[in-house]
Amino acid sequence: LTLVVTCVVLFHMNTTLKHTVDYKHDMSRKTQVLYILVPCAVAAFFINPAVKMELGPISWVCNMLWAFATYVEAISVFPQLMVMKHISDEIGYFERKSTADYVFALGITRFFGCASWLLQPATFTYVYTMTLKLRLWGIATLISEIVQTFILADFCYYYIKSVADGSGLVRFNAVMSA
Repeated sequence: LTLVVTCVVLFHMNTTLKHTVDYKHDMSRKTQVLYILVPCAVAAFFINPAVKMELGPISWVCNMLWAFATYVEAISVFPQLMVMKHISDEIGYFERKSTADYVFALGITRFFGCASWLLQPATFTYVYTMTLKLRLWGIATLISEIVQTFILADFCYYYIKSVADGSGLVRFNAVMSA
């Protein structure tokens, strides 16, 4: 079901919603590949869970894809936040409330995901044990969770501030430098 919904979203992004792309502020496809996908793929190649490797190459590919998805998820919101920051710089605030609501919800979700990782004693035991064995998947996943949480935390702060002042307009005050 997730794959079907993702395909539908991608279809609409490239057809019916294509006119909404802001080419002036958005990253080019080449830049996205070069600065997001390639580093994530390299990291996934070298740092992946390596579970059930005795099952052969298909298992290795699945482990690598799992790691790749984890790394991309950790930084995938950053380009969207950059676009929102550029729009905010031009007009003084970010006016798309539905997008701001979505990114805030995503930030809260990531916060609870990260909190879940950090509050489970078994997690640290696993990460510590795997790191000592030079299997870096546990620490890489934990760092990915923390990075994504911090990327979104700043936006969430400004979102809450905008709701508290009653404007509903997210005003970035040097949130990120472009």
